[in-house]
Amino acid sequence: MFGDKNVKKERLARLKAILAQRELGATELARELGVSRHAILDDIDAIDKQEGIICENKGKFSLLQFWYGNTKRKC
Repeated sequence: MFGDKNVKKERLARLKAILAQRELGATELARELGVSRHAILDDIDAIDKQEGIICENKGKFSLLQFWYGNTKRKC
């Protein structure tokens, strides 16, 4: 259902799990999660604003821990 908070919450959790393991671009993430590229960019922004853990490198996204382990360092 459009706008369902539980669906978005589950998608954010899946997105974080994917980004903890590898770097992917927004288009690849959208394809993998079955949503638009715009939705992915909104989700990435939401995660980063809440937790400050998103890294961007040459158009690909990952979680901070992908690069540095469980530290507070920023990319």
